[in-house]
Amino acid sequence: MTNNANQKAGQGGQSSGEELPKSIVGSSPHGPADTQPAWNPRSYPVPANEDARIAALLEYGILDTPEDPAFNDLARIAATLCGAPVALINLVDRDRQWTKASFGMARRTVPRGYSICTRVIAQSDDVFAVTDLAADDRFAEHPIVTRSPHMRFYAAAPVVTEDGYALGTVCVFGSEARASLEPDHADALRAVARQIMALIELRRERTALNEANSRLEAVVDRLQDVSRRKTEIISDVSHEFRTPLTTILGYAELIRDETLEPAEIHEFAGDIVRDVERLTRMMENVLDLERLEAGASRINIATIDLVDLISKEVTRWKSDDDTKHQITVVADHGLPTVSADHDRILQVVSNLLGNAVKYSPDGGEITISLTADPGTSEFRVEVQDHGIGIGPDSHGRIFERFARTAEAIRHGIRGTGLGLAICRQIIEGHGGRIGVESKIGEGSTFWFTLPTGPARPIKPKSE
Repeated sequence: MTNNANQKAGQGGQSSGEELPKSIVGSSPHGPADTQPAWNPRSYPVPANEDARIAALLEYGILDTPEDPAFNDLARIAATLCGAPVALINLVDRDRQWTKASFGMARRTVPRGYSICTRVIAQSDDVFAVTDLAADDRFAEHPIVTRSPHMRFYAAAPVVTEDGYALGTVCVFGSEARASLEPDHADALRAVARQIMALIELRRERTALNEANSRLEAVVDRLQDVSRRKTEIISDVSHEFRTPLTTILGYAELIRDETLEPAEIHEFAGDIVRDVERLTRMMENVLDLERLEAGASRINIATIDLVDLISKEVTRWKSDDDTKHQITVVADHGLPTVSADHDRILQVVSNLLGNAVKYSPDGGEITISLTADPGTSEFRVEVQDHGIGIGPDSHGRIFERFARTAEAIRHGIRGTGLGLAICRQIIEGHGGRIGVESKIGEGSTFWFTLPTGPARPIKPKSE
C-alpha cells in the first residue's frame, strides 16, 4: 500500500498508556490489528502546545454539554456541502475524542488513540484529507475502515481559536474513495470550522453573560435586602432614641419643679444620666462599625488572659442582671494566653453575653466555655444559652450589619442589629473566626476563635 499524494505526513507520537477496548481489538482482512505497525492506537501525535490547548478547551466549558441544534445544523451543512453521508464536530480532550454534534452517525466518545481527528490537530493547521483510507498505511487497519461503517474517504478542518489552539475538527466521511478533495469542499470545511469556533465563542460569552446577570441579580437582591433592613433599623433606632429622650424630657420637666426634694432631684438626674449613656452607646455602635468596616479602627495587640477577662465580665453582669440568670464559666486547664486587643475582645464577650441574657428567659442558664486546640493553635470561646433560638435561614446573615432574626422580631425583642456585625469585624481583624449553632426553641451557641499567643499556662477559673 502507498500513501496518497494529497495526504499529510504520517503519525509520530507518544504512548497514551491506554488499554485497547475488547470491542475493537481483533482480526482484520490484513491480519491481527496488533501486528500492523502503521496503525497503533497506543501511540499518537500530540501538538507541541498540548497543555495550553487543553487549558483553552476546558476554559470554553463545552465538553459534555447537552446536544445543541445549532451545532447539529453546522454538521448537516458540512455534510451537504461536501456531498458526504456523515459529518462530525469533534473536540479532542486529553484522553478522548468527544463528539459535540453529528449528522448521519450517532454522537459518541472514543479513546483518543482511535481518533483520526487527534492526528489532524497535531499534524495540520489546514484542511486534512485522505481520499482512500483503505489504501493508506496509516489508517488502513483503523476499525472505522475495516468494520462497519467501512469508511473510505475522510476530510477535516481544524477548529482553531484566535490564539491558535486547535480544539477539535469538523470532519466528513464517505464510504467510497475519491480521486481528490474538491477545492470548493475544502473551502466549505474551512468556513464551517470558522462558524463552529464563532458559535463556541458565542456560547461562552452567553454563559458568561448569564453568570454575570445572575451575580447582578444577587447583588440587587442583597442591596434590596440591605435597604429593607436599614429601613427596619431606622425604625428601631428611632424607637430606641425616642424612649430615652422622652424619659429625659420628663425628668427634666420634673426637676424644674421647685417643690422637689434634693433626694428626688438626685434620683431623676441619675435616670437622665443612664438614658444619655444609652443613647451614646447606640451612636458609638453605629460609628464603630463604620470605622471597623473602613479599616480605620486600630487594633492594639497585647498578651491577655482571656479566662480572667471573661470571668471579670461575668461578675459585672451578675451584679447588674436583675433577671438573675445562672451564668457559668468553664475553662480547660493550662490554657495559654492570646495576643489580642483587650478592649475589643471585651467588647465581643460583652455583646455575646448580653445577647444570651436578652434572648433567654429570666433565670435561664448561660454557659461560657473556653478551650484551646493545640493542633490548630486556636483559642475557642463559646457562649451557650437556652433561649428562643435562631432559624436556619438567619444563620448565614446574622453577622451582617442591620441583621435581625425573625424570632427576635416575633418576640418583640428590639435591637439595632449592629452588635454581631461589630463582633465579626473585631474577630476577623484578629485573624479569628466567629459563628453560631442554633435551633429554634432550644437556644443558641455563639462561638469565636483567636490564634493563641506565646504559651503560658493560666490557672482556670470558674463561676
